Parts: sequence; C-alpha cells; structure tokens
Amino acid sequence: MVKGEKNQLVVLLLDMFMAGAETTSSTLSFAVLYMLHYPDVQKHAQSELDITVGKGNQPVMQHLSRLSYIEAIIMEVQRICNIAPITAAHRAKSDTKVSGYIIPKDTTVLASIYSVHMDNEHWGDPENFRPERFINNEGKIIQDEWFIPFSLGKRRCLGETLARGSWFLFFSTILHNFIISSPPAEPLPSLEQIDGATLCPLPFYAVFTPRF
Repeated sequence: MVKGEKNQLVVLLLDMFMAGAETTSSTLSFAVLYMLHYPDVQKHAQSELDITVGKGNQPVMQHLSRLSYIEAIIMEVQRICNIAPITAAHRAKSDTKVSGYIIPKDTTVLASIYSVHMDNEHWGDPENFRPERFINNEGKIIQDEWFIPFSLGKRRCLGETLARGSWFLFFSTILHNFIISSPPAEPLPSLEQIDGATLCPLPFYAVFTPRF
C-alpha cells in the first residue's frame, strides 16, 4: 500500500470511528435519561426482557425480533432527540425541481431530519415520548417512512447496521441487568440538549441497581 492510499484509509477509518462513537454514545445517554423520566416505560421493557431473555441469560441479536418494545424505545429516542438533526451535505448534480422549487445544479443541499421527526401533522404529538407509536396492534414494529434517523437514499448512513446492533445490545443488556433511577433526593435531570457536532444531553447522574 502506497503512502497516499494508507493516509486515505486512515482518514476514512477516523471518520467512521468519530461519527459512530459520538452518535452511539449520545443515543445511549439519551436512552438512559429518558428511562429516568419514564419509569413505566422502563418496567414494561424489563418485563419483555424477563419473558424473552430470562434471568441468568443475556440479550443477543437473535432476540431482536422478539423484543419489539426495546426496539421501539430506541426508535423513539432517535426520533425525539434527533442526535443528527441535519443530514450531511449533498450536491445537486443537475437542475432539479422538487415540490415546485427549482434547485440549480451544484447547489449544496442539507435536509432537516428534525423537521420530519417533529412534524405535528404526521406524528400527532411529536413532543411526547411515546414508544408505542412504533408498535402495531400485533406487537410488531411499524416501519414508518417518516422515521429517517439515518437519512435516505443510496448515500444514507454507512454505519446504520452497526449502529442498530450496538444500540440494541448495549441498551437491552443494561435494562435487563439494572434498574435505572435518579440519585436519592435529586431532581430529575433536564431533557435539554447540547448543540455541537451532534446533539447530546447535559451531564447527569443515574443510579444503576442490579435487578438480580
């Protein structure tokens, strides 16, 4: 491998690590934060884990299809928190007309994922944390086309599969083994977000009590 190719490989790996590490960390932090605010959601998820995984076992990817409520919680965290509220920059390759608007060739295009995820007309109550919105009457996950945390199209997030697996394993394992609560005599932490390269929660404390 020549020097230029090696440098390019290093930069590509760095991009993947930085993007994947920060978004994964922020999503899990928000998931823990929302469990503090919604203990009933946490209990429901733990009941599902107890039935499907069982005491003494640990969640694995094979459990994903049978842990719909866990998956719905993660999806709702992604929707309401919008860790990456705007897509990466794209360029119009030719003059394009979208919904009556002309986008000239070479225009830089940034799509607002936040606007889609917080659209009141579609979601009804987008400001409310409600994982049930992603579960149908049969207890299966609803694949809503308005849910686009990884963007859309051929150039959607490269790490989507890795991210989904990582979030599921980390979050389900934490909930299966611990009860998440606020420190005694402490008020619930704020749901306010810090705006940076991505959105992340303000620093907060949580108590993890072993369930078994």
